[in-house]
Amino acid sequence: MMRVRASRDERTPVRANDSEHHVKLTLTGERAERGIPLADFESFIDAFIAALRDYDGARRGEATRKAGHPERRADAASAFRLVRVDTGSAIATLVPEQLDEPEDTPELGDLPLALTNLASLVNDVAQQREVPEDVVDALERARRACGEHGAIEVDLPEEVAPDGPVLLDRDRIARLARPPASGPAAVESVSGRLHAVNLEPDRMAIRSGDGVEWACRYEEALEPKVRSLLGEVVWARGEGRLTGPLRGSMRVEGIEPVVHGRQTELFTPERVPLDVLLERQGIGSPQGLDALEDDAWVGDDADERYLAAMTGSSAM
Repeated sequence: MMRVRASRDERTPVRANDSEHHVKLTLTGERAERGIPLADFESFIDAFIAALRDYDGARRGEATRKAGHPERRADAASAFRLVRVDTGSAIATLVPEQLDEPEDTPELGDLPLALTNLASLVNDVAQQREVPEDVVDALERARRACGEHGAIEVDLPEEVAPDGPVLLDRDRIARLARPPASGPAAVESVSGRLHAVNLEPDRMAIRSGDGVEWACRYEEALEPKVRSLLGEVVWARGEGRLTGPLRGSMRVEGIEPVVHGRQTELFTPERVPLDVLLERQGIGSPQGLDALEDDAWVGDDADERYLAAMTGSSAM
């Protein structure tokens, strides 16, 4: 069995609160009973990092399994650092590494991106939500690095995972790989607050009123309008789909501000007495339905019969 524990290393430039961000991974299986071979450990690390990077990219609407050197965001989403390996049961210690995180991470607060990304992935697995196929494949490779019946128990800080450890075993990962009963719901438009914009590449994030976070791509021609609408409530149209209960992706073809109603002087906070309203409108007595007639209107027999029924008069 191999235990991986995250803690603070004083030589590592981490955030002030990183000493509280302990992550423990317990690896079990035929190849992890008395430590783990270095080659298998390397396979586990490669697959684990791939799962984190693909998951973060997929929830922002990007393609998984990208070729070439990883982007800054991908590095930040998987930035854990090995600082110590103990003897005996092979206990390895990791810390979230402080990187120059990109500007499109406004949701992080004081938590490192790598920690929040891992917590979100583990929560999706625990709730058996839809997870991209490439992420499922990477998790399966990481599990199999520990043996045919290998498993990974993930124990995260209570602030990001209050329900306790989650076991990623063969059965749970296999259930993730099954196709959902119905495909992701397709959408043609979304509305919500445009709260994040990344100009290179052309991406933005819209949070709808029902809490869904929409990761959107947009054409370069829309950039000036997107810039001007940052922080505003917008209506975007294009091709999109829900990828989870609170996540979606969309390729935006057009975007407009949501026009808010303007309260004119017709409406007042204080109640206006009825006699004052009648006087303002020049009404001195009940007008009846005849007041609705338009002298210039010409209708057919059916219209005349309908109007007669409404006014209680005889149709001509």
